[in-house]
Amino acid sequence: MRTCGPCSLKTGSYLVSVYTFILGILLLGFNIWGWTYAPQYMAWSRIVAVIFGVSLIIAAIFLFMGLNRNSGSLISAWFMIFLVYVVVQIAAVIWRIIDYAMYYDGIPAEIVRAYLADIIIFAILILVNIWSLMAVKSYRNGSGASMNVVV
Repeated sequence: MRTCGPCSLKTGSYLVSVYTFILGILLLGFNIWGWTYAPQYMAWSRIVAVIFGVSLIIAAIFLFMGLNRNSGSLISAWFMIFLVYVVVQIAAVIWRIIDYAMYYDGIPAEIVRAYLADIIIFAILILVNIWSLMAVKSYRNGSGASMNVVV
C-alpha cells in the first residue's frame, strides 16, 4: 500500500488514530446507553465492550504518540490492541451468522432484517478496520521503523 486513498500514508495513519479514538468513544457510549435501558441484557458482552472501548481509546493515543515520535513500539502496541479487537469483531459476526441461521424459521421479519443489517454493517466495519491495519503497517514498513515491541 503506497497511499491511503487521496492522502499520504502518514496522514492516513493520523486519520486511523482519530478513527480508533472515535470508535472507542462510540463503543463506550452505546454500551453505557444500553446499560441504562436494559441493564440485565447480556451484561458479559457489555463488560467486554467497555474494556475494548477503553483499550481502543488508549490504543489511539499510542498510535498518535507513536506517529509523532516515530516510535515503532508505540505503533506496535496500537497494532496488537487493534488486531485483537478486529479478531473479536470477526468472531462476533460469525456468531451472529450462526445464530441467524439456527433461529431463522422462528424469527419475525423485522428481526430478520435487523439481523441482516447488523451483519452487513459489522462486515463493512471489519473491512475498514483491516484497511486501517494495512495502512498503518505499510506506513511503519515504509518509514524504516521496526514493528518490534520493545519492553
